[in-house]
Amino acid sequence: MLEYEIWGNSLQTWILCILIIAAAYGVVKLLNLLGRKFLEPLIGRTDNRLDDIIYYSVAAPLKFAVMLLGIWIAIHRLVYPDQLVRYVDSAYRILIVLDITWVLARLSTALLQRYWRQKSDGQALKMMPVIRRTVLVLIWIIGIVTALSNVGVDINALWGTLGIGGIAFALAAQDTVKNVFGAFTIFTDKPFGIGDTINANGLEGTVVDIGMRSTRILGYDRRITSCPNYKITDAAVVNISSEPMRR
Repeated sequence: MLEYEIWGNSLQTWILCILIIAAAYGVVKLLNLLGRKFLEPLIGRTDNRLDDIIYYSVAAPLKFAVMLLGIWIAIHRLVYPDQLVRYVDSAYRILIVLDITWVLARLSTALLQRYWRQKSDGQALKMMPVIRRTVLVLIWIIGIVTALSNVGVDINALWGTLGIGGIAFALAAQDTVKNVFGAFTIFTDKPFGIGDTINANGLEGTVVDIGMRSTRILGYDRRITSCPNYKITDAAVVNISSEPMRR
């Protein structure tokens, strides 16, 4: 019965592949148990916060990598067409690079939150959400480009195609592009930060978030207004929080 073939592979081979994947899943569960019972209490007792950042940044991508390895070993025990083999190998090269990118993204944002969220005078860095999102976008763009390059995609041709498509996209989404550039203008010019009370063309309230598309302002009536970034950068903004005193 074990020699019975399904899609060109014996039943014994299929059972072995399923067992390999199940073993990989078991390793993931074991890592979860070890982390919860031993590593997390051990890390929590140390005064240094760097080990916490490294552990929580690497934990989830490591488990994903274990599952990828188990599935890769199982798949390569099967017999299937060469064309499908190339597709599977290309997909795995992309997933490996993206997994490494995931580690770098989690690690960089955690380090930013831990060590650079405050200025030298102890005050909170109000532009940290914008900085964190910008760093995340840059890391993922580099990771995706690297992954595509590893599978033989012509990056120069891709950039050229994206350039032509980007022009058409920019024409179709001018407001969105203006909002993104408005966010970078707010980040670089720093007319206000999160927590500041501002007045922008009659809209007055406290800034609670600065996103890539809009800035959220909490009014005195406790209602949140999302204002497009390009309108704020074009407006005359009064930073009320920067006033030394007010009658």
